[in-house]
Amino acid sequence: MKKWLFIIIAILVIFIAAVYLLIPQEATLTINTQIHANENGVIRLLQDTGHWRKWWNYNTNAGYTNTDSSEFIADNIHFTITEPLYKGLKLLLTSGNEVYNAQVNVIPNNIDSCYLLWQVKVPTGNNPFLKIIRYRTALGIKPAIQNVMNRFKPFAEDKANVYGVPLRQQGYSDTYLVATKTILTQPPTEKNIYALIQQLTAFAQQKKVYIPNGHPIYNITHWDKDSIQLMVSIPITQPINDEGKFAFKQMVKGNFIVTEVKGGPYTIDKAYKRLMQYFSDYHRTAMAIPFYRIMNNNPTATDTAQWVTEIYQPVF
Repeated sequence: MKKWLFIIIAILVIFIAAVYLLIPQEATLTINTQIHANENGVIRLLQDTGHWRKWWNYNTNAGYTNTDSSEFIADNIHFTITEPLYKGLKLLLTSGNEVYNAQVNVIPNNIDSCYLLWQVKVPTGNNPFLKIIRYRTALGIKPAIQNVMNRFKPFAEDKANVYGVPLRQQGYSDTYLVATKTILTQPPTEKNIYALIQQLTAFAQQKKVYIPNGHPIYNITHWDKDSIQLMVSIPITQPINDEGKFAFKQMVKGNFIVTEVKGGPYTIDKAYKRLMQYFSDYHRTAMAIPFYRIMNNNPTATDTAQWVTEIYQPVF
């Protein structure tokens, strides 16, 4: 009898020692997910709760809601954002009556990938039996975090979501162009642009090289605050000689980062700044000033809300 009592006591001692050894007074749950996107873009998505509302229900309609600007619910776990960090966030995770301090950090890997590291603090106390219960209860939030990351990962890996505009890398199809330019004292308006398009169209028609469905392009050079050059070109069927203010241009196929935007000058400028944010994040080199390709079927349209413009930024 004493032998069995000794064995039971020994087992309990080993059990308690193992619990104290394996489960500290404050345990940490860790969840790690690789994101195939630049760390800076991921940080911006993570720290802006406006973006959270966009990706929280990405590819799902069930179980994921947000109640206000800083609290989100997934699988009955409440995620409350409390504080931004240098490359992450602090949160409170609430499951029933239990509240856990959590932290999510972006860990850089290389220029086009990073890791999202979640750490959840689990206070377990000193009672060995309560330690196990509390730790097992806390393990229930791990699938919720993983499910949240399953929404965030594809959202963050789509550059259109990160930069707010679609981006693609390509060449340029129109080889032969005729161009003209003017110097302005103010930023060019749609009237300035379409006035030059009309002049180029008339000239190309006269020379019998006009392409009816061609897309005009333009670029803007700021020489100084009172001298802004607007150059406009339209595609033509074959090379021609320069004549007066009209000059033949031969475009190389080149390599460009391209985005498409609908709207007038303000919207176009905003899209260009987002495109250049991509250049900054990925350390791409802009080889020259951008040009803008007007995609409207009717090149005389002046309603800027109906403009469809492709922005071409030459890239190394």
